[in-house]
Amino acid sequence: MQDTRRGHLHVEGAETVVRRSRLEQNRFAVDADEGGKGKIFDTVMVESEVAVQVKGESDLALTRCQLRQGELGVGVNGNSRLLLDSCTLDHFGEDTLYIENSEVVIQDCHLSKGEENGVSLVGKSRLVGTKTKMEGFKREIVLSEDSEIQMDEE
Repeated sequence: MQDTRRGHLHVEGAETVVRRSRLEQNRFAVDADEGGKGKIFDTVMVESEVAVQVKGESDLALTRCQLRQGELGVGVNGNSRLLLDSCTLDHFGEDTLYIENSEVVIQDCHLSKGEENGVSLVGKSRLVGTKTKMEGFKREIVLSEDSEIQMDEE
């Protein structure tokens, strides 16, 4: 079953679980805020300005998702946490993954064909990555001096 939403998925408060959806042509495909907790599985997000925004001490996990075409792939800020597992992120105009004062774990993902940066870390941010491939960016990783990164050699 595919659920296509032209609006967007807003995650706030209690845990939200979404499976096999298609979110398209939105300002934000997924917007997690105010302590929102969510798990998103097997979902396609295309042609949104921002595919995923996580802020306000929220906690979000994406598994086997495809994020394509927009200005910004994923923005994580406000002391939030994000897990990207087995996801594909491609064709974004700015950063594919932007992290500010937050933590992201990325495993077995493929980031490609962005116009600017693959990953930008700003403020006191942390990125942990395994089995992740990045290609086709002007700069793969941009790191502020307060940020921390642990990536394997993939």
